[in-house]
Amino acid sequence: MVDTLNDILTACGAYPKHASKAVKIVYSDATTPSAKVMELMCSAKKSHPDGAIFGLIGERGVGKTQAAVCAMAWWYEHKLGSIRYLRFAELCMMFRDAMKQGRELENLHTIQRVDLLVIDEMDKRAETDHERRTLSTLLDGRYGLGRWTILIGNDSAEELMTAVGPTVGSRMNESGGVRVLDGQNYREVGR
Repeated sequence: MVDTLNDILTACGAYPKHASKAVKIVYSDATTPSAKVMELMCSAKKSHPDGAIFGLIGERGVGKTQAAVCAMAWWYEHKLGSIRYLRFAELCMMFRDAMKQGRELENLHTIQRVDLLVIDEMDKRAETDHERRTLSTLLDGRYGLGRWTILIGNDSAEELMTAVGPTVGSRMNESGGVRVLDGQNYREVGR
């Protein structure tokens, strides 16, 4: 089962190193920040069964991406539906490519229907009005469909709210809110 979950997380877009660590955390009694995010997802799923938008922010290297991939693993293990991990720049590229092929709406609907979507690197700003509108439409549609979304960034809560716009920001506050993950920089440990 461990190899299967690792493969599934990787196939859904997670980096292999995050996927393998997530599997270890999911199958342990860990008290890591990642495990705390899984607990948050569990309680949020009970209080908001019809979906939520979460912001997960903090300094670089504190484990935000790892925490979100652990949430994906938890979601999968509890058979709550489909999962997908994308970096914001990849999302923008997908929409640009779909627009060139005349498949933008089809692409939008496909991503809107994923049960748990993680979008990382939200601090990489949308470059055009079209990208901002598409992001807003995507997130607003996911909210309306009762889907779960985790947005990850190195920003402050205010900067993340500005990036998603006032409508999505309001819905984020209502359903999931913004959580700050802080602590040691795992990339600098042992240097």
